[in-house]
Amino acid sequence: MTPEEILAKAAEDIAIHGHAKEKFYSSTSYEGWQTAPACALGAIARVTGYASKSQGIVREEIFESEAAKKLAATIRGKVDGFSVADDYQTITGYNDHKDTTAEDMILAMKEAAHRG
Repeated sequence: MTPEEILAKAAEDIAIHGHAKEKFYSSTSYEGWQTAPACALGAIARVTGYASKSQGIVREEIFESEAAKKLAATIRGKVDGFSVADDYQTITGYNDHKDTTAEDMILAMKEAAHRG
């Protein structure tokens, strides 16, 4: 999958399963993580297979993925005063912010998917 396809699928994942804050998945059960609400990185990991199939733990590859880089760049360009150097901190900071809704995260992912 291209980074754009990954971001579109991750946005769809959050739309279907819900949005989590401050953790990759809102369920810690063996099977529950596969359909639990996910944060932005959790959704990307789930649709790409970067999540551990046994416990939903996100592997390090997700932090360096082109999809994550595109999403972080989109967030930086979209949100005033949200310029954090590290992609991981940019994504998690925006995802976990008290004012960020599921719709905001979905929109950011869709915008990142359509960026040239």
